[in-house]
Amino acid sequence: MYPIKKKIEKPHSQADTQYILYINKYDTVCRYLATGDSMASIMYSFRIGESTVSGLIKECCLALWEVLKDKVFFTPNKHAWLEVSEGFNNYWNMPNCVGAMDGKHIVHQAFSNSGSMYYNYKGTHSIVLLAICDAKYNFTAVDIGAPGRCSDGGVFRQCNLGKQIISNEIDFPDDAPIDSDNGFIPYYIVADEAFMLLPNVMRPYPGRSKANLPVDEAVFNYRLSRARRCIENTFGIMASKWRIFRRPIIATEETVNAIVQASVVLHNYVKKYESREGVQMYCDPTRNQSHNMDEIGALAPIRDMGSNFYGQTAKVIREKIKNHLMNEGGLPFQYDKI
Repeated sequence: MYPIKKKIEKPHSQADTQYILYINKYDTVCRYLATGDSMASIMYSFRIGESTVSGLIKECCLALWEVLKDKVFFTPNKHAWLEVSEGFNNYWNMPNCVGAMDGKHIVHQAFSNSGSMYYNYKGTHSIVLLAICDAKYNFTAVDIGAPGRCSDGGVFRQCNLGKQIISNEIDFPDDAPIDSDNGFIPYYIVADEAFMLLPNVMRPYPGRSKANLPVDEAVFNYRLSRARRCIENTFGIMASKWRIFRRPIIATEETVNAIVQASVVLHNYVKKYESREGVQMYCDPTRNQSHNMDEIGALAPIRDMGSNFYGQTAKVIREKIKNHLMNEGGLPFQYDKI
């Protein structure tokens, strides 16, 4: 068993018997997150009241977030982003890439008196999880809790994470050369068509499904998608291990946010613990190469988060990356994938 319990300190001095009861709270919550059982099932299994279960889940999930967030997320500075970039270059052959980004709807039962605030384009109620991951399927930055109705263009521009990226305040490293011909380009995040093209956010060329797409653009789209698959796999691994996401969540707004927060930090914590101990049980590399994340229970894909309009600077940077991938950065199998 992973030593999660040891990472959560006692809130105050208490007797051993009381401490055992305190630890059992986290057993209860971890079972709820890992199995996806209903609160009624947890109530009967642990012989505690249903209202107690609801309050316990919220309390413990918030505690897990507060205790683990500083341990599992790196401090965003130039050195840390350079390490992430090295991983993307080594594993996915994308130079100057510092993350893969995507957003998911966390589907839940309609909150009391919420009206259409959380009603999304798929006809369900949801909050939005916007996340960036590294090349090894660890979350590096997340924004949790935007209403599902904001999925059409507003989430990325309005959330704190999106504002930092758009204004370039996220402390990426200074521009670096990708080869001798294309020179210096900024460090960037890869994303899909749902996001706007920015100097530090690369998205595919439009019309990637068309047969007449130029070869160089088709190759760029494939290579970008190959790196961007990291975030899809990260969501898929989290949903497969924390099965609370296999169906719509029935809880209050505060509890749903807390559940997502706890699941994200537990995902990172277990992966980092396994990396430190040299074991791979949580994410078996022979089995978790690709996850179809079109829609899994409480996780649903997000729609457009930005317009197709972009500046000349972003266009030039994408062209430089495309030229690099067609020449010095080319891979022998990339033409077979388009």
